Amino acid sequence: MHKKEVRGLLCSMLLGDSCLSLKYNAHRKGQNPVDLSGVGVVFHTAHCIRQKDYCLWKVREIEKIFEAKKLAKKFSINTYTRKSDSRTYIQTTLHWTKYFRILYPKIYKFDLSNKRKKTAKWLLDQIYNDKHLAIWFMDDGCEIKQKKKHKDGTIYYGRPMYYLAINGFTFGEAQVIKEWFEHCYKVSPKIRRVTESTGNMHPVLLFKTKDSETLWQHMGVYIKQIPSMRNKFDRSLFMY
Repeated sequence: MHKKEVRGLLCSMLLGDSCLSLKYNAHRKGQNPVDLSGVGVVFHTAHCIRQKDYCLWKVREIEKIFEAKKLAKKFSINTYTRKSDSRTYIQTTLHWTKYFRILYPKIYKFDLSNKRKKTAKWLLDQIYNDKHLAIWFMDDGCEIKQKKKHKDGTIYYGRPMYYLAINGFTFGEAQVIKEWFEHCYKVSPKIRRVTESTGNMHPVLLFKTKDSETLWQHMGVYIKQIPSMRNKFDRSLFMY
């Protein structure tokens, strides 16, 4: 049973900020690995240092299962400063090559240009509870604060709408994700196109206010546990 529990947590993180990385002793970075035998595969997740509490919370959720099942596995944790923006990040790494070799080809597919993309349907099939949903939103979701006016002209903020970045997926897979939300949570997000400074476009999901409130009822209990996430979803704490 522990494999299902751990897989659900890992896949909720892989839908968001986390990744599986190959140790390129046998393959160049970005190359489609035909055979993973002899190649190390590790799980990475990283957050800016102000979200250290959230990063360590995720580590603890997985390690609690390892401890309960008496599995001798631990994350390694380190910090680094990224040259591109001089910001400090906390990174966690889990070494479990035998298992991750099985997961890697299920999670990643390579297109004709040899660029890897995550496989949305398989990842979605592995998550099964509200904690997984909360992790996905804490990784890649945010509130859109709706500024409104009273009749007298004074400004106030209405109930927030949720925005979920799904940059790692194609527009075709954005439709798969939309249908998953419709089936599992009875909410219907809109797919929007966002253009990066490079000119590349990627999909995002936008949830109307009513649907955002529905999602909060499922995931709010987890968000409330973590100070940095309470700050990230502060309007939801107040309005919902």
